Amino acid sequence: MLQSYGIVTPGIIAVKTWMKTARPVWLLWGLAAVACYLASVWAVVRPVPVRILYEGMAPISPYRWVKPPANLAPGNEPPKPWTGSIAFRANASEPSSFATGDGQVIAVFRQGAVGPRDGETAVRVTLTPLDAESLAPAPAGSRYDGNAYRIDAVYGGSGAAATLRLPMTVVLRYARHSESLLRLDGPTWTPLPATAVPESMQIFAMTDRLGAFVAAGPPLRGAVSPLWAYAASIAVLLLAGLAFLRGLRRSRTPSESGVP
Repeated sequence: MLQSYGIVTPGIIAVKTWMKTARPVWLLWGLAAVACYLASVWAVVRPVPVRILYEGMAPISPYRWVKPPANLAPGNEPPKPWTGSIAFRANASEPSSFATGDGQVIAVFRQGAVGPRDGETAVRVTLTPLDAESLAPAPAGSRYDGNAYRIDAVYGGSGAAATLRLPMTVVLRYARHSESLLRLDGPTWTPLPATAVPESMQIFAMTDRLGAFVAAGPPLRGAVSPLWAYAASIAVLLLAGLAFLRGLRRSRTPSESGVP
């Protein structure tokens, strides 16, 4: 998707300058450039609600797919798994959080979240990326917006599955636009009460059981390739720059030539 939303800021400054210095015809050129930019953003990101002005945050790295869409396959990098452990202290599991190296999933366990077991001193937690399509069909009227991630916890000594005594938090990075976080319960997905953070392209929810989780969103309409999006942005910048320079030149011509 188009990441360089901040280029509209210099466009606004340029328009203000044109209003003071440029002749009307060149002002129209500038307004046309801004209109083209907004149209390209709308074409690329619809139906995603986005903030056009991009302030402060670093660009988000490309999503890493287990099974990428065909247009993203050439540059795709495989997602990273993760393994860590939660220790027991005073008959309660310690608070712990785990994140894959690419930051696409985070699992947060509060103190006492995992039930203790006689003879066990720790629980091993694994975060495994999976192709969501291989697990179950997406719910009607929705699409997967990233990988599924299986979160498993087993006791370090026996290898027996650990259970949760308190809910834990799952944070998923999504690929484009997500509105729900799903947990696989048997053959179907269960939606969890979730909160999306569009600025970081993450969605999180609490769950009282472990398993497989995936972010989901509404069906996409009229997807546009990233190459087209960047080309459109460059063209708009060039158009705006040309209009600005021509406007300045024409506005200065009378005084430089001595014509009153």
